[in-house]
Amino acid sequence: MESSQLIEFTNKTSSSFTRILDLDKGDDDSHNLDDASILARLSIPGFLQLKRIFTENFTSGGRYYGRHQTLPSDIRSCLTINGEPVVELDYAGLHPCLVYHERKLRPPANVYLVPKQENPALREMFKLCWLVAMNAESKNGAAKAVFQKLGRAKCERLLKGTPYWREGRKRKDASLEFRPEVSLRAVLDALLELHAPIADSLFRGVGLHLQYLNSQIIGAVLWSLAREGIPALPVHDSVIVQAKYEELLRAEMQRAYQKEMGADIEIE
Repeated sequence: MESSQLIEFTNKTSSSFTRILDLDKGDDDSHNLDDASILARLSIPGFLQLKRIFTENFTSGGRYYGRHQTLPSDIRSCLTINGEPVVELDYAGLHPCLVYHERKLRPPANVYLVPKQENPALREMFKLCWLVAMNAESKNGAAKAVFQKLGRAKCERLLKGTPYWREGRKRKDASLEFRPEVSLRAVLDALLELHAPIADSLFRGVGLHLQYLNSQIIGAVLWSLAREGIPALPVHDSVIVQAKYEELLRAEMQRAYQKEMGADIEIE
């Protein structure tokens, strides 16, 4: 079992089965399987259990999940592997870059921020708006989802004084009332303008397709490191390894992305 990983595929609507994937032979015909609501669980004996969750079929979703991902990033940085400090490298702006590179286009330098809006907190809002827009079916639906995620107070704090602030009817004290969802639609309009070459990908529910590409790339990194005997923890679009393997991880992440997408990407 030292050179193998056990994968258990559980079909929630029917039966389940298991099979062994031999790392040395590169045996992986799992993509020939096609069924609904599939849970793929990856166990590395004696190390860690991960699960890979697909939606609808084996080309939809597929991200790796593990308990370590519930830890905040500042806590993850304090982890050790075999008693050694770790480093976490991240694909910068992964999902927007996937859309651009799938179309053989070059993404803007900062995919999550409209020029002249350099507030780091506002950048996080733009990132959330982008990710929601990739999964939502409409602009109104995306604005509502972001509002529910952030809440009124945080939306008001982040957007006040920005070009995206929108006001409506007067309050009893004669001040104008903040209109959060209208303001968030203005943010989404700015994203559409910034990403005009791929604007037709927004509000089309392509998020699961991007998760699949993401998972294929991360999976390739994990398999490559496993062949070298290097333990690694995936966190969606980032990977944690012992700090001494930082440059090797960076090279493997770039190689895996280049192989899947035919382009380079910034790794932070």
